[in-house]
Amino acid sequence: MSFSQINGQEKLLGYVLSENQQRIKFVFDPRKYLFLRLLGRRSGFSKVYVEGSFNGWDKKNNDYQMRFDYAQKVWILEKTVAEINIPGNAGVPEFKFVAYLKFLGIKTEYCSASKDLAYSLCGNALIHFSDEDLDKSREANKICSTQLKLKDFNLDLPEDKLRLSNVRKVPGTTCLFRGYHPFKKSRPKFDTEELRSTLVKESFESNKINSVITLSGEELPEPKYGEYLCDRHKEIMQKGNNLYINTDYNIVYYHSNEEEFGKVIATVVRFINKHPGPYYIHCRLGTDRTGTVSACLAALAGASWEEIAQDYMLTNKMGLREYRDSRLLKYSFEKILGKPISEVKKLKKEFGLYFEENGFLTKDELELVSKRLNK
Repeated sequence: MSFSQINGQEKLLGYVLSENQQRIKFVFDPRKYLFLRLLGRRSGFSKVYVEGSFNGWDKKNNDYQMRFDYAQKVWILEKTVAEINIPGNAGVPEFKFVAYLKFLGIKTEYCSASKDLAYSLCGNALIHFSDEDLDKSREANKICSTQLKLKDFNLDLPEDKLRLSNVRKVPGTTCLFRGYHPFKKSRPKFDTEELRSTLVKESFESNKINSVITLSGEELPEPKYGEYLCDRHKEIMQKGNNLYINTDYNIVYYHSNEEEFGKVIATVVRFINKHPGPYYIHCRLGTDRTGTVSACLAALAGASWEEIAQDYMLTNKMGLREYRDSRLLKYSFEKILGKPISEVKKLKKEFGLYFEENGFLTKDELELVSKRLNK
Protein backbone atom coordinates (compact mmCIF):
# COMPACT_ATOMS: atom_id res chain seq x y z
CA MET A 1 0.00 0.00 0.00
CA SER A 2 1.31 3.43 -0.88
CA PHE A 3 1.49 6.04 1.84
CA SER A 4 1.60 8.90 -0.66
CA GLN A 5 -1.97 10.07 -0.03
CA ILE A 6 -3.25 10.68 3.48
CA ASN A 7 -7.01 11.00 3.80
CA GLY A 8 -9.26 12.51 6.44
CA GLN A 9 -9.79 9.24 8.34
CA GLU A 10 -6.05 8.74 8.71
CA LYS A 11 -5.63 12.27 10.02
CA LEU A 12 -8.45 11.61 12.44
CA LEU A 13 -6.97 8.38 13.82
CA GLY A 14 -3.40 9.63 13.74
CA TYR A 15 -2.07 6.65 11.80
CA VAL A 16 -2.54 4.47 8.74
CA LEU A 17 -1.57 0.80 8.33
CA SER A 18 -0.27 -0.73 5.12
CA GLU A 19 -2.53 -3.32 3.48
CA ASN A 20 -0.40 -6.20 4.75
CA GLN A 21 -0.17 -4.60 8.22
CA GLN A 22 3.61 -4.69 8.08
CA ARG A 23 4.15 -0.94 8.21
CA ILE A 24 2.50 2.03 9.92
CA LYS A 25 2.59 5.74 9.22
CA PHE A 26 1.81 8.17 12.04
CA VAL A 27 0.06 11.32 10.88
CA PHE A 28 -0.14 14.52 12.94
CA ASP A 29 -2.30 17.28 11.49
CA PRO A 30 -2.17 20.41 13.71
CA ARG A 31 -5.20 21.85 11.93
CA LYS A 32 -7.40 19.34 13.76
CA TYR A 33 -6.98 21.22 17.01
CA LEU A 34 -8.81 24.44 17.75
CA PHE A 35 -6.04 26.89 18.63
CA LEU A 36 -3.53 25.19 16.32
CA ARG A 37 -5.41 25.68 13.09
CA LEU A 38 -3.22 28.66 12.28
CA LEU A 39 -0.08 26.63 12.88
CA GLY A 40 -0.47 24.17 10.03
CA ARG A 41 2.80 25.35 8.53
CA ARG A 42 6.08 23.80 9.58
CA SER A 43 7.01 27.15 11.14
CA GLY A 44 4.42 26.53 13.86
CA PHE A 45 6.53 23.85 15.54
CA SER A 46 10.21 23.26 16.06
CA LYS A 47 9.84 19.49 16.61
CA VAL A 48 7.13 16.85 16.88
CA TYR A 49 7.55 13.38 18.40
CA VAL A 50 5.45 10.26 18.74
CA GLU A 51 5.33 8.93 22.31
CA GLY A 52 3.85 5.57 23.06
CA SER A 53 3.80 2.27 24.86
CA PHE A 54 6.39 1.15 22.30
CA ASN A 55 9.08 3.64 23.34
CA GLY A 56 8.42 4.00 27.05
CA TRP A 57 6.62 7.31 26.56
CA ASP A 58 10.02 8.90 25.88
CA LYS A 59 9.60 12.66 25.59
CA LYS A 60 12.40 13.20 23.06
CA ASN A 61 13.25 9.91 21.39
CA ASN A 62 15.00 10.81 18.15
CA ASP A 63 13.95 7.50 16.61
CA TYR A 64 10.37 8.74 16.90
CA GLN A 65 10.82 12.32 15.71
CA MET A 66 8.41 13.22 12.91
CA ARG A 67 9.14 15.13 9.70
CA PHE A 68 6.97 17.76 8.06
CA ASP A 69 5.40 16.89 4.70
CA TYR A 70 5.07 20.19 2.84
CA ALA A 71 2.79 18.77 0.15
CA GLN A 72 0.17 17.48 2.57
CA LYS A 73 0.89 19.92 5.40
CA VAL A 74 1.10 17.23 8.06
CA TRP A 75 3.83 15.71 10.22
CA ILE A 76 4.58 12.07 9.48
CA LEU A 77 6.68 9.17 10.77
CA GLU A 78 6.89 5.70 9.26
CA LYS A 79 7.75 2.56 11.25
CA THR A 80 7.38 -1.19 10.96
CA VAL A 81 4.46 -2.68 12.87
CA ALA A 82 6.95 -4.96 14.63
CA GLU A 83 8.61 -1.88 16.15
CA ILE A 84 5.41 -0.46 17.63
CA ASN A 85 3.38 -3.57 18.42
CA ILE A 86 3.86 -3.29 22.18
CA PRO A 87 0.65 -3.04 24.24
CA GLY A 88 -0.41 -0.39 26.68
CA ASN A 89 -3.15 -0.65 29.30
CA ALA A 90 -5.77 -1.41 26.64
CA GLY A 91 -3.83 -4.40 25.35
CA VAL A 92 -2.99 -2.66 22.05
CA PRO A 93 -0.30 -0.06 21.25
CA GLU A 94 -1.07 3.41 22.63
CA PHE A 95 0.40 6.73 21.56
CA LYS A 96 0.12 10.51 21.51
CA PHE A 97 1.90 13.37 19.75
CA VAL A 98 4.22 15.75 21.57
CA ALA A 99 4.83 19.02 19.73
CA TYR A 100 7.14 21.88 20.69
CA LEU A 101 5.98 25.34 19.65
CA LYS A 102 8.63 27.20 17.72
CA PHE A 103 10.33 30.17 19.46
CA LEU A 104 8.36 29.64 22.68
CA GLY A 105 9.62 26.07 23.16
CA ILE A 106 6.39 25.12 24.92
CA LYS A 107 5.56 21.42 24.92
CA THR A 108 2.02 20.49 23.91
CA GLU A 109 0.46 17.00 23.86
CA TYR A 110 -2.25 15.73 21.53
CA CYS A 111 -4.30 12.56 21.30
CA SER A 112 -5.23 12.09 17.66
CA ALA A 113 -8.36 9.96 17.72
CA SER A 114 -11.93 10.05 16.50
CA LYS A 115 -14.92 10.93 18.65
CA ASP A 116 -15.62 7.22 18.99
CA LEU A 117 -14.00 6.40 22.34
CA ALA A 118 -12.97 2.99 21.04
CA TYR A 119 -10.05 4.75 19.37
CA SER A 120 -8.65 6.30 22.54
CA LEU A 121 -8.19 5.48 26.21
CA CYS A 122 -7.50 7.98 29.00
CA GLY A 123 -6.07 10.58 26.62
CA ASN A 124 -4.00 8.21 24.48
CA ALA A 125 -4.78 7.09 20.94
CA LEU A 126 -5.08 3.34 20.28
CA ILE A 127 -3.83 1.28 17.33
CA HIS A 128 -6.12 -1.56 16.27
CA PHE A 129 -5.24 -4.49 14.04
CA SER A 130 -8.65 -6.21 14.01
CA ASP A 131 -12.34 -5.74 14.74
CA GLU A 132 -11.78 -7.76 17.91
CA ASP A 133 -9.25 -5.15 19.09
CA LEU A 134 -11.84 -2.46 18.45
CA ASP A 135 -14.54 -4.26 20.43
CA LYS A 136 -12.18 -4.79 23.37
CA SER A 137 -11.24 -1.10 23.35
CA ARG A 138 -14.90 -0.11 23.52
CA GLU A 139 -15.30 -2.32 26.59
CA ALA A 140 -12.15 -0.83 28.13
CA ASN A 141 -13.54 2.67 27.67
CA LYS A 142 -16.79 1.75 29.38
CA ILE A 143 -14.77 0.71 32.42
CA CYS A 144 -12.48 3.76 32.31
CA SER A 145 -15.42 6.13 32.07
CA THR A 146 -17.30 4.57 35.00
CA GLN A 147 -16.47 5.50 38.59
CA LEU A 148 -18.35 3.19 40.93
CA LYS A 149 -19.78 4.68 44.11
CA LEU A 150 -20.79 2.98 47.33
CA LYS A 151 -24.38 2.76 46.18
CA ASP A 152 -23.22 0.63 43.24
CA PHE A 153 -22.04 -2.15 45.57
CA ASN A 154 -24.36 -4.52 47.41
CA LEU A 155 -22.48 -4.79 50.69
CA ASP A 156 -24.66 -7.69 51.78
CA LEU A 157 -22.89 -9.78 49.16
CA PRO A 158 -19.42 -11.12 50.05
CA GLU A 159 -18.37 -10.96 46.40
CA ASP A 160 -19.13 -7.22 46.24
CA LYS A 161 -17.05 -6.60 49.36
CA LEU A 162 -14.16 -8.47 47.76
CA ARG A 163 -14.61 -6.50 44.54
CA LEU A 164 -14.50 -3.23 46.47
CA SER A 165 -11.37 -4.13 48.44
CA ASN A 166 -9.65 -5.93 45.54
CA VAL A 167 -8.54 -8.60 48.04
CA ARG A 168 -8.48 -12.17 46.78
CA LYS A 169 -6.44 -15.35 46.90
CA VAL A 170 -3.81 -15.66 44.17
CA PRO A 171 -4.55 -18.61 41.85
CA GLY A 172 -2.40 -21.69 42.31
CA THR A 173 -1.84 -20.86 45.99
CA THR A 174 -3.62 -21.52 49.28
CA CYS A 175 -2.06 -18.79 51.42
CA LEU A 176 -1.10 -15.83 49.22
CA PHE A 177 -3.54 -12.93 49.04
CA ARG A 178 -3.32 -9.84 46.87
CA GLY A 179 -5.11 -6.53 47.08
CA TYR A 180 -5.29 -2.80 47.73
CA HIS A 181 -2.90 -0.94 50.04
CA PRO A 182 -3.67 -1.74 53.71
CA PHE A 183 -3.77 1.90 54.81
CA LYS A 184 -2.82 4.42 52.08
CA LYS A 185 -5.85 6.10 50.53
CA SER A 186 -4.95 6.47 46.87
CA ARG A 187 -8.41 7.73 45.82
CA PRO A 188 -9.33 10.01 48.75
CA LYS A 189 -12.06 11.83 46.79
CA PHE A 190 -13.97 8.61 46.08
CA ASP A 191 -16.74 7.81 48.56
CA THR A 192 -15.64 4.15 48.41
CA GLU A 193 -12.19 4.81 49.86
CA GLU A 194 -12.98 4.75 53.58
CA LEU A 195 -14.86 1.47 53.42
CA ARG A 196 -12.31 0.00 51.02
CA SER A 197 -9.53 0.67 53.52
CA THR A 198 -11.61 -0.82 56.34
CA LEU A 199 -12.33 -3.98 54.33
CA VAL A 200 -8.65 -4.51 53.54
CA LYS A 201 -7.84 -4.25 57.26
CA GLU A 202 -10.59 -6.73 58.08
CA SER A 203 -9.13 -9.15 55.53
CA PHE A 204 -5.90 -9.23 57.54
CA GLU A 205 -7.82 -10.84 60.38
CA SER A 206 -10.16 -13.03 58.36
CA ASN A 207 -7.26 -14.44 56.30
CA LYS A 208 -4.92 -14.59 59.32
CA ILE A 209 -2.18 -12.69 57.48
CA ASN A 210 1.27 -13.13 59.05
CA SER A 211 3.58 -11.49 56.50
CA VAL A 212 3.21 -8.48 54.19
CA ILE A 213 4.97 -7.75 50.90
CA THR A 214 4.77 -4.10 49.82
CA LEU A 215 5.74 -3.29 46.22
CA SER A 216 5.26 0.50 46.39
CA GLY A 217 8.07 1.31 48.82
CA GLU A 218 7.95 2.10 52.51
CA GLU A 219 5.31 4.64 53.47
CA LEU A 220 3.87 5.67 56.81
CA PRO A 221 0.21 6.29 57.62
CA GLU A 222 -0.83 9.96 57.59
CA PRO A 223 -3.35 10.50 60.39
CA LYS A 224 -4.60 13.75 58.82
CA TYR A 225 -6.03 11.59 56.01
CA GLY A 226 -7.47 9.07 58.44
CA GLU A 227 -4.79 6.51 57.66
CA TYR A 228 -3.77 3.98 60.32
CA LEU A 229 -2.40 0.47 60.80
CA CYS A 230 -4.69 -2.26 62.04
CA ASP A 231 -3.49 -4.18 65.12
CA ARG A 232 -2.52 -7.26 63.15
CA HIS A 233 -0.44 -5.17 60.74
CA LYS A 234 1.33 -3.53 63.68
CA GLU A 235 2.16 -6.96 65.09
CA ILE A 236 3.50 -8.11 61.71
CA MET A 237 5.80 -5.10 61.57
CA GLN A 238 6.99 -5.60 65.15
CA LYS A 239 8.00 -9.15 64.27
CA GLY A 240 9.83 -8.02 61.15
CA ASN A 241 7.58 -9.99 58.84
CA ASN A 242 7.29 -7.22 56.28
CA LEU A 243 9.16 -6.60 53.02
CA TYR A 244 9.41 -3.28 51.16
CA ILE A 245 10.31 -3.10 47.48
CA ASN A 246 9.88 -0.09 45.22
CA THR A 247 9.48 -1.05 41.58
CA ASP A 248 7.47 0.60 38.79
CA TYR A 249 5.12 0.11 35.85
CA ASN A 250 7.78 0.12 33.12
CA ILE A 251 9.96 -2.44 34.91
CA VAL A 252 7.21 -4.99 35.55
CA TYR A 253 5.78 -4.87 32.04
CA TYR A 254 8.43 -3.79 29.56
CA HIS A 255 11.65 -4.94 31.26
CA SER A 256 10.43 -8.13 32.89
CA ASN A 257 13.26 -10.17 31.32
CA GLU A 258 15.97 -7.92 32.73
CA GLU A 259 18.00 -8.02 35.92
CA GLU A 260 15.99 -5.53 37.98
CA PHE A 261 12.73 -7.44 37.72
CA GLY A 262 14.49 -10.77 38.16
CA LYS A 263 15.90 -9.48 41.44
CA VAL A 264 12.44 -8.28 42.53
CA ILE A 265 11.01 -11.79 42.10
CA ALA A 266 14.05 -13.36 43.78
CA THR A 267 13.74 -11.03 46.77
CA VAL A 268 10.03 -11.79 47.15
CA VAL A 269 10.58 -15.55 46.85
CA ARG A 270 13.34 -15.54 49.47
CA PHE A 271 11.18 -13.48 51.81
CA ILE A 272 8.31 -15.97 51.49
CA ASN A 273 10.70 -18.86 52.07
CA LYS A 274 11.87 -17.35 55.38
CA HIS A 275 8.68 -15.84 56.80
CA PRO A 276 5.36 -17.29 57.95
CA GLY A 277 2.23 -17.35 55.87
CA PRO A 278 -0.43 -16.52 55.01
CA TYR A 279 1.03 -13.66 52.97
CA TYR A 280 -0.46 -10.40 51.69
CA ILE A 281 1.07 -8.72 48.63
CA HIS A 282 0.12 -5.22 47.52
CA CYS A 283 1.19 -1.91 45.98
CA ARG A 284 -1.10 1.11 45.91
CA LEU A 285 -4.12 -0.04 43.89
CA GLY A 286 -3.16 -3.69 43.57
CA THR A 287 -3.09 -3.37 39.79
CA ASP A 288 0.27 -3.27 38.00
CA ARG A 289 3.06 -4.14 40.43
CA THR A 290 0.81 -6.43 42.44
CA GLY A 291 -0.74 -7.84 39.28
CA THR A 292 2.56 -8.84 37.67
CA VAL A 293 4.45 -10.04 40.75
CA SER A 294 1.51 -12.08 42.08
CA ALA A 295 1.08 -13.51 38.57
CA CYS A 296 4.71 -14.64 38.59
CA LEU A 297 4.24 -16.26 41.98
CA ALA A 298 1.06 -17.93 40.73
CA ALA A 299 3.00 -19.36 37.78
CA LEU A 300 5.76 -20.65 40.08
CA ALA A 301 3.09 -22.21 42.31
CA GLY A 302 1.49 -24.11 39.44
CA ALA A 303 -1.40 -21.95 38.17
CA SER A 304 -2.27 -22.04 34.48
CA TRP A 305 -2.02 -18.99 32.22
CA GLU A 306 -5.82 -18.97 31.86
CA GLU A 307 -6.28 -18.81 35.65
CA ILE A 308 -3.65 -16.06 35.96
CA ALA A 309 -5.11 -13.93 33.16
CA GLN A 310 -8.63 -14.24 34.57
CA ASP A 311 -7.47 -13.17 38.02
CA TYR A 312 -5.51 -10.23 36.59
CA MET A 313 -8.61 -8.84 34.87
CA LEU A 314 -10.71 -8.90 38.06
CA THR A 315 -9.06 -5.68 39.27
CA ASN A 316 -10.95 -3.83 36.53
CA LYS A 317 -14.15 -4.38 38.50
CA MET A 318 -13.14 -2.03 41.33
CA GLY A 319 -14.67 0.97 39.56
CA LEU A 320 -11.63 3.26 39.89
CA ARG A 321 -11.76 4.31 36.23
CA GLU A 322 -8.71 2.15 35.62
CA TYR A 323 -8.34 -0.62 33.08
CA ARG A 324 -5.65 -3.23 32.36
CA ASP A 325 -5.97 -5.83 29.63
CA SER A 326 -4.44 -9.27 30.18
CA ARG A 327 -2.58 -8.82 26.88
CA LEU A 328 -0.32 -6.40 28.75
CA LEU A 329 0.49 -9.07 31.34
CA LYS A 330 0.89 -11.57 28.51
CA TYR A 331 3.53 -9.31 26.94
CA SER A 332 5.44 -9.26 30.24
CA PHE A 333 5.25 -13.05 30.55
CA GLU A 334 6.35 -13.64 26.97
CA LYS A 335 9.44 -11.49 27.46
CA ILE A 336 10.38 -13.71 30.41
CA LEU A 337 9.62 -16.95 28.58
CA GLY A 338 11.12 -15.85 25.27
CA LYS A 339 8.20 -17.22 23.26
CA PRO A 340 4.41 -16.93 22.88
CA ILE A 341 2.26 -18.19 25.74
CA SER A 342 0.53 -20.46 23.25
CA GLU A 343 3.79 -22.41 22.81
CA VAL A 344 4.32 -22.96 26.54
CA LYS A 345 3.47 -26.52 27.54
CA LYS A 346 4.27 -26.44 31.27
CA LEU A 347 4.15 -22.89 32.60
CA LYS A 348 5.48 -23.66 36.09
CA LYS A 349 8.48 -25.60 34.75
CA GLU A 350 9.42 -23.10 32.03
CA PHE A 351 8.90 -20.09 34.32
CA GLY A 352 11.07 -21.65 36.99
CA LEU A 353 13.79 -22.51 34.48
CA TYR A 354 14.06 -18.86 33.49
CA PHE A 355 14.81 -17.73 37.04
CA GLU A 356 17.10 -20.69 37.66
CA GLU A 357 19.11 -20.51 34.43
CA ASN A 358 19.59 -16.75 34.75
CA GLY A 359 20.96 -17.10 38.28
CA PHE A 360 18.14 -15.34 40.13
CA LEU A 361 16.99 -18.37 42.13
CA THR A 362 18.11 -21.92 42.78
CA LYS A 363 16.07 -25.03 42.08
CA ASP A 364 15.73 -25.62 45.83
CA GLU A 365 14.41 -22.08 46.40
CA LEU A 366 11.85 -22.53 43.61
CA GLU A 367 10.65 -25.86 44.99
CA LEU A 368 10.41 -24.42 48.50
CA VAL A 369 8.35 -21.35 47.50
CA SER A 370 5.87 -23.56 45.66
CA LYS A 371 5.41 -25.64 48.81
CA ARG A 372 5.13 -22.62 51.12
CA LEU A 373 2.51 -20.99 48.92
CA ASN A 374 0.43 -24.16 49.10
CA LYS A 375 0.58 -25.03 52.81
